[in-house]
Amino acid sequence: MKKTMRVLLLLIMMVPVITLAAVFEFEPSKTEMGVGEVVRLELRMDSPENVNAVQGRIEFPKEILEVKRISEGVSIINLWVVRPKAVDGRIEFSGAIPGGYPAFDGVLFTIDFLAKKPGSAKISIQNALALLNDGEGTETSLIRKEAIITVSEAPKNLPDPETQDLDAPELFGITVIDGGELIGEGRFAVFATQDKGSGLRHYEIFEGKSFFKPDPDKWQIAESPYLLMDQDLKSWIAVKAVDNQGNERVVWLVPSSYALRLILLTISAIFILALVVLLKIRAKWRR
Repeated sequence: MKKTMRVLLLLIMMVPVITLAAVFEFEPSKTEMGVGEVVRLELRMDSPENVNAVQGRIEFPKEILEVKRISEGVSIINLWVVRPKAVDGRIEFSGAIPGGYPAFDGVLFTIDFLAKKPGSAKISIQNALALLNDGEGTETSLIRKEAIITVSEAPKNLPDPETQDLDAPELFGITVIDGGELIGEGRFAVFATQDKGSGLRHYEIFEGKSFFKPDPDKWQIAESPYLLMDQDLKSWIAVKAVDNQGNERVVWLVPSSYALRLILLTISAIFILALVVLLKIRAKWRR
């Protein structure tokens, strides 16, 4: 009996300890292409636990590869703190998933790489972390897997990853908040949306006194949160989301003074309509 217990204990000690860890990886992890061709890589996350925030930095050899486009169209990330953007051979990113997400092959974003010259390009993930949706933002264990792109002189006749997108970005809203210590003094417009097709290119914002035909010259590129020029909130605010195919979605925020007027007008209209109906019913009964 003692001998049996010793054998069981030895077997248990030999079994490797399984730890829960999130995984950042690229799909495909290895590919070949020719100079002048474009290949699409997906940055994916696998996690057995609910993750509600991620960040990291992708590094690639800029002398071999050039980023043609980054798309978050199918991303599991709902709120971007730092939207992925290629600068000098790096792509910084940071985002949140409110409520958490147990990701299995969850796509964070896609990258279209153009091959510039022959060579072996290693694409790695640095300074990455994933925070759990446990109320404390606990950092979970993370495994980072790199990708290798081998570029040759001759084209491999890869299919063009560009897809046609005729749909506008998803409907969204505008919220005005007081910045305070969090983002700075003043009133800010906060907005966010997604485009499941070609991905978002940028936002534009408009502040004006009229709802009709906003002056095209007054639209300006913006990011959320945006410090409003009219801190008294007497202007109409419009935000335009533009995707990578040029499709647009425009939403408006009514000034608070107009909003009160609209509420009063609506109540008055309902009251008048109800009064008309009652008068008609009364006249019918008298007959």
